[in-house]
Amino acid sequence: MSRRAMLLSCAILALAALEGCTCLQYRADDAADMFDLGVTWSEKPSFALYSNSPLLLPVGWGRVDGYFAGIGGGQVGATCHYEDCVGLVAWGREGTAWHNYDLAKPETVNVQGVGPFASLLGPFGKSTYVPAMTTYVHLGYLGVAANARYMEIIDFFLGWLGADVARDDGTRRAQWPWEEEEEPREVARPEPSRATVSAKPLPPGLPLP
Repeated sequence: MSRRAMLLSCAILALAALEGCTCLQYRADDAADMFDLGVTWSEKPSFALYSNSPLLLPVGWGRVDGYFAGIGGGQVGATCHYEDCVGLVAWGREGTAWHNYDLAKPETVNVQGVGPFASLLGPFGKSTYVPAMTTYVHLGYLGVAANARYMEIIDFFLGWLGADVARDDGTRRAQWPWEEEEEPREVARPEPSRATVSAKPLPPGLPLP
């Protein structure tokens, strides 16, 4: 084999390996988007007893502005978390925020209507969590969160076939086809820093996701 052929073969192998690593990274990102599972805690007494699973019939109420540790919001570790949910069986509203949010700026909180009547009664707008199984329990200072995003699960498995139905490979959030593009898509998913993770700093000593 000539030297040129050897160099060409090495280049092809290197590109294939790089493509494989990129694909595995995207699938790992998709896997982190599928579920939220962990514990919540708050500095002030809060309450949440809310479930929207498994038949997408929301029941309960909850409002917690605190912290989360586990797999949540597409990251692993500890981060800031907000939940504001109400469920009346046939209709409900879920407000959720992870990492970089500011309650004084409503656009930083994802708000969606859930339940059979949500398409008629709203709230209307962009959401990254439709449809999903959502469960929040928080009593006083401690709680748990257990969510599953059905569309993200589909996106994960189809990703192995080369499809990116959520259009989130290489970005920090899903951008489903029915959602409007409001800002240029990011070409990479950077590691968040303390300055960008949340408007509310984490307690000292906690690892960032």
